[in-house]
Amino acid sequence: MGDSLKVFIGYDPRQPVAAQVLAHSIFTRSSVPVSIQMLRLASLPIERRGLTEFTFSRYLVPWLCAFRGKGLFLDADMLCLGDIKELFDLTAYDKPVYVVKNKLRFEWPSLMLFNCNHGDSKKLTPEYIDGKESKPHTLEWAAEIGDLPSEWNHLVGYDEPKP
Repeated sequence: MGDSLKVFIGYDPRQPVAAQVLAHSIFTRSSVPVSIQMLRLASLPIERRGLTEFTFSRYLVPWLCAFRGKGLFLDADMLCLGDIKELFDLTAYDKPVYVVKNKLRFEWPSLMLFNCNHGDSKKLTPEYIDGKESKPHTLEWAAEIGDLPSEWNHLVGYDEPKP
């Protein structure tokens, strides 16, 4: 993936078009090279699933980045309306993960910007994620969770409409 921004999209075989639309919206607005990987459960070293096939596979991003650099996870049913480089440039990367802290905490993992170098991110191995006792979706693995601006994860139907 070289010097390109590393973006991972949760792929659900029930919504293949949504993932492609998201990828297209990222590519067409990005000012720099972007490498996008669809997280298809069948091609990953875990079996654990939740409401979607990517409920747990999203936490593989640091491992898929060889625990180096930055990696962005996005749910498939999103649309990127800005230059994704701006999102990557927002933080100091002193925390293991950054999210938009919406009112609905269960939505926080729908967009996660990982600092893959961070010690806490290195806990996210396939063995940990597949473990029946682990709860990666609670973000309990991260000692600190960084903030991202709300415009990067607007929840239609929950957040106030924006012009």
